Amino acid sequence: MKRSEEGATLVEFAISASILFMVLFGMIEFSMGLYAYNFLAYATKDAARYAMVRGSNCTVLNNCGAKNTEVQAFINNEGYPGISNSITTTTNFTCEAIPDPSLQNANCNAPGDLVTVTATYPFTLNVPFMKPITMQFSSSSAMIISN
Repeated sequence: MKRSEEGATLVEFAISASILFMVLFGMIEFSMGLYAYNFLAYATKDAARYAMVRGSNCTVLNNCGAKNTEVQAFINNEGYPGISNSITTTTNFTCEAIPDPSLQNANCNAPGDLVTVTATYPFTLNVPFMKPITMQFSSSSAMIISN
């Protein structure tokens, strides 16, 4: 009796296509993760610049004397593509040796002091046929306060 092999091609295609699509969509998801990390790094630099120009001597801009809550609101309201509003920021001000001690203040946000903004963002990697993986992206940027 002769065996029929008519359905074998369909089964082989189903197996190889599922592996192909898993790899293809995995590459797309990985690329979206790199994209989100790139925008997180840009957002962190932008937030550090926001805090840098809003030091204790700032007079012409709104929200002078920027604090962590204002930096967090700034970074979440920017609407960076590829990342949602679940970015968490930490803003640290470091007192530096300033040539003019009269400019120094207790908040360490005087011109010449250092502001460091650290942002974290949870990214979920969804690859077909695999359990979703959540990765914590983190980026940090530091600038010297100018105003």
